[in-house]
Amino acid sequence: MKAVILAAGEGTRLYPITKTRPKPNIPIGGEPLLHRTLRVLKRYGNIEEVILIVGHAKELIQKELEYASLPMKIIYAIQEERKGTAHALNLAKKFLQDEDYFLFLYGDIFIKDTDFKALFEKIQSLSNEEQLLCAKKVAHPERYGVLVTNTQNHLLEILEKPQNPPSNLISAGIMYLSTRLFSYMNIIKPSTRGEYELPDLIKADLQKGNKFAVWELQGPWIDIGYPWDVLRANKEAMEEITTNIEGEVQPNVHIEGQVIVKKGAVIRSGAYIIGPVIIDENTVIGPNCFVRPATYIGKNCRIGNAVEIKNSIILDKTNIGHLSYVGDSIIGSHCNFGAGTKVANLRLDSKQVKMWIKGKKIVTPERKLGIFMGDNVKTGINASLMPGVKIGPNTFIGAHTLIAKDVEENSLVYYDPFDGKLIIKKRDE
Repeated sequence: MKAVILAAGEGTRLYPITKTRPKPNIPIGGEPLLHRTLRVLKRYGNIEEVILIVGHAKELIQKELEYASLPMKIIYAIQEERKGTAHALNLAKKFLQDEDYFLFLYGDIFIKDTDFKALFEKIQSLSNEEQLLCAKKVAHPERYGVLVTNTQNHLLEILEKPQNPPSNLISAGIMYLSTRLFSYMNIIKPSTRGEYELPDLIKADLQKGNKFAVWELQGPWIDIGYPWDVLRANKEAMEEITTNIEGEVQPNVHIEGQVIVKKGAVIRSGAYIIGPVIIDENTVIGPNCFVRPATYIGKNCRIGNAVEIKNSIILDKTNIGHLSYVGDSIIGSHCNFGAGTKVANLRLDSKQVKMWIKGKKIVTPERKLGIFMGDNVKTGINASLMPGVKIGPNTFIGAHTLIAKDVEENSLVYYDPFDGKLIIKKRDE
């Protein structure tokens, strides 16, 4: 069996993390999301060939996959124009001509290894001619493709983002499909968004009397569309790790729970680490640091004396200066925190944190949520960063500066002590 994965989107709602990297390259549980998906497809489904539909930042995706040397053949199909999911899938047609069925996945979906294993077992149990849609019950089904099933868990209808959903069961973006769906491309019409939608192909096949089994995922399902989704997926993935210490752990270090310390990493005396935690290659921790659960610290990072980090992703070559705190945040690569930089992750009223996403203020589902920082950001000493703030790449933040709203990329932000004003300008001004 071959697999088709959609990975062509820009991930604009994940700005600033996706400003300098495509969504499939964001680390989840210590490895890029796409790499994780490919690894489990090989492990549980013995998938040896994957057609990867790429578009935005395709060179960066390809470069990461070449570096990883995954044990499967990757075929790239380029979606130059974004004309919908059916249009994207149709790009894989010529690579599937000798197949009857194939596995189809959205590239930004996270499920646990146990559900992938169960999925392939379920596929093996299907009757002849039967296809499969993975499903999940969610709180807001109107945002997705809603499924209507009969008592035998076969699909009766699929409704794309209905205003009044008949159920809370939605398509989870993982499917086992027949190649005959390609034959309907010439009869479906663009949606109101001007796109060719995959549900229309499924509807056309239903009308021919063909069957789709609907199988509900048992574990967590995360559609990684917003910054907090990355942290949620990372936390779930981290729960699957097992302890492996390859780096140097100096005397008087306390480690409990599942912790990975990779080659070349050094954990200095006085560090206290509660897993699940992953510390990647050539990173130095401490001394006297506190690293709390669901934290991934990337390659070649430096975490200074008396730093506390919790439920966060710190990307490669970033330095967190001494006496700093980072919680529930994603920090880009090549960043540098001046001593005493603090991330606030809780409102005084303890209500859910709000964020600006693509020009709209959104109430996030998180009561604790820190910041989302792009690459190459520097802060001066004692900078304070408020909950839900996004800081664009290549930005400098001055000493003793309070950042309470989003900062655009290439900015210089500092507090002028002489006139008591906050100065915000472009770095080249």
